[in-house]
Amino acid sequence: MSAYKHIKIFEDFVAGNVGGKRNPKWKFFSNRAKNMVPAPEVIVSPEDDETEILSWGSTVDPSMKYGVAISSPSSEFPEEQITFWLEDPYLLKEIEMWWRKRGYKMIPGEVPSSGDDPEKTPRVYINFEKADQVVRDLGSFFKEFPL
Repeated sequence: MSAYKHIKIFEDFVAGNVGGKRNPKWKFFSNRAKNMVPAPEVIVSPEDDETEILSWGSTVDPSMKYGVAISSPSSEFPEEQITFWLEDPYLLKEIEMWWRKRGYKMIPGEVPSSGDDPEKTPRVYINFEKADQVVRDLGSFFKEFPL
């Protein structure tokens, strides 16, 4: 880890802005989400070892309809959100209605979505402190929209 990164981590800690996988809100959320069925794949970002990603599904595997990822807070994804990767615009509309019906704010983005441009990637805003509710809703979502 570079000296700059150590200094940045220390400055963030002093300011109370603990980011990445050390963020207490992220730890609370991820501990609950890691026990879900289906269980997420846990990925550590190759660009930043402080970023942890929980991932379900894929658009690369032809047997799967979509992919879902939730990232620890980072400069690329500073907000608490569920990110979707999919290619079917009709499925996106159904997903959007499902989350909105449950009171979540969803930015529909564009399809196909690859994640190359976070502003165009479909996402649902969540609150890591409401981990139990989000994990329950995500579990219900996977039952209604199997990967």
